[in-house]
Formats: sequence, structure tokens, C-alpha cells
Amino acid sequence: MRGGRLHSGVLARGLRDALERLGARVRTEYPVRPGRGAGAVDLYAELGGTRVAIEVELGVRRVRQDIRKAEALGVDTIVIVTPTPKVAALALRYVRTQTQSSVRVHVLPFGRALAFLSQVFGVDSRQDTKSKSGSSRTRSRTERVE
Repeated sequence: MRGGRLHSGVLARGLRDALERLGARVRTEYPVRPGRGAGAVDLYAELGGTRVAIEVELGVRRVRQDIRKAEALGVDTIVIVTPTPKVAALALRYVRTQTQSSVRVHVLPFGRALAFLSQVFGVDSRQDTKSKSGSSRTRSRTERVE
């Protein structure tokens, strides 16, 4: 992964480690298409048919490009992870006003991203026979930052 210590060493590595503990298959710098210069997402995670692209962003400059990469991959969801709630709020505002996408977009600070990904990959309700509802909670196209 490209990026400095905060991007690669702390945020992306923390996400990767948490996803692997949940049993997801995780790839770093996963290419969007074959060939050089096609681009890659920071993390690609897959478990039980759920496919998620994860981009760590320290600002909002690359958000549109991140969403385009997720669309090209055909993933279910993209999670854009930021270091702080303030950056997440700025990125979410940008997503709501500047982009249209068929991919579900969640913009979350690091701690909330970990919690969200734990929900997505932690329990597969189709296999959980003890679940009362038998279905997972649905989400809107964009996740609200609080």
C-alpha cells in the first residue's frame, strides 16, 4: 500500500488485521483491472459472498476516484475510512453532493469503520440458525457520520 505511516502502517494494517480475524479473505492493493496503471483499492475483503472495497483517505481529494474503482470491481460496498470524524464528515458531504453510484458508499472514521466491518463480516445471518430475525440490517447508500 502506498501512503505514509498513518495511512499504511496504522489505519490500513489495523483494518486488514481485524478483517482477517473475522475470517475474511483480504487482499492489499487489489487491482481494479488487469494491466499497469489500472489502479487498485487499498483493501479488498470477501467472505460468504460479500465483497467490500476499502479505501483509506486522509482527505477528500480522491473520493470520486475511489468510488469509480469500486464500481469497476463490481463490489457490493465501498468503505472510505478516514482518521477523524471531521474528515469523514467532509468526505460524506462530497459524496452526497458530487457523486452518483450504484455501489453502496459508507464514509466512516477508523473506529466506526471497524465496528461496521465487524457487523458486515462478523455474522452471516444466512448461516446463523440462532438469529431471531434471520436477516441483516439494511443500510442506505451512504452512511451518516455522527
